[in-house]
Amino acid sequence: MKQIAVWLDLEEAFIIDFNADKSNVSHIQSEIEHYALKGGSRSKSPYGPMDKTSESKLLNRKKMQTKSYFKNLYDTIKVGDELLLMGPAEIKNHFAKYLNDLSVKCPQIVDVLTVDSITLNQKVAQARDYFDLRNKKRRIKF
Repeated sequence: MKQIAVWLDLEEAFIIDFNADKSNVSHIQSEIEHYALKGGSRSKSPYGPMDKTSESKLLNRKKMQTKSYFKNLYDTIKVGDELLLMGPAEIKNHFAKYLNDLSVKCPQIVDVLTVDSITLNQKVAQARDYFDLRNKKRRIKF
């Protein structure tokens, strides 16, 4: 059984793949732009109309970039059997929804944990502890 843990936020994702007693970590950088919408400029006449800023175009661009980020993540985790999602923000929940909406085979999501920004070694240790505890409970049931 192949177990995979993913720690993700809007900037990057760490995929932790457990094989026997060894863990492999891969890193995917997100290409989602962070921007603040700024207002337009006024015309020369006082109290004239402002130029329009297209918020919908910026939101659509961010939506497409997020979709591309999720597709890249899916391509790396689709070989797994069990998936643990971790992260500090809501993006992990959006990724879980994305996986549930897919009509193709994807790993079973065992849990979605809220985990603060921690070091890479702490991410690996937390994922290993979670799967070890899960495997022990599975052995006790038999």
